Amino acid sequence: MDWNNLISIVFFAVVFFVMMRGCGGMMGCGMGSSRRKAERQADEKEKPMTYTCPMHPEVHQNQPGECPKCSMELAPAGKPASTSSSCG
Repeated sequence: MDWNNLISIVFFAVVFFVMMRGCGGMMGCGMGSSRRKAERQADEKEKPMTYTCPMHPEVHQNQPGECPKCSMELAPAGKPASTSSSCG
């Protein structure tokens, strides 16, 4: 096999690999990673916020209010809630 043919095959293989990855950072365009990041942010916005008691971390609710155990005000837990909530 000729060296020029080998270099051409390697070059096209690398180009193909970069294109299939969605240009996810190898060439700096980041199209694939920014799309995934936008999808994650959209998913997080759709989920309700979880509120928990500072004294009773096992208490979780999807809305602000008072802890059923000690009547303290619930604080945002900082991450989206799952579809089910448990209280008390």
